[in-house]
Amino acid sequence: MFMTTIQFRPDAPMVEVGSTLALAGLAVESLFGVLRVELETRYQFRAAEYQVIVDTSQEPGRALVAVFVGYVRQEFGPGIIKQLCREGSV
Repeated sequence: MFMTTIQFRPDAPMVEVGSTLALAGLAVESLFGVLRVELETRYQFRAAEYQVIVDTSQEPGRALVAVFVGYVRQEFGPGIIKQLCREGSV
């Protein structure tokens, strides 16, 4: 399983980041369909830790990260993300 952790700066507006994550989810549902996204996409929104963790083992999860990171950088600036890390094994 592959997991991608998006670590935000401590001054990131996490309520708005959560809304942006929801919007990215809608975009991914438009690409893959609601059912496939529900079955293949898992994520955790950790506002207190300034993190979003996404299971990127499947294509919809990878698309969610790509769309979400793009939206976040556009909305809040490229420096809002402190670290982007992909971990896991096959």
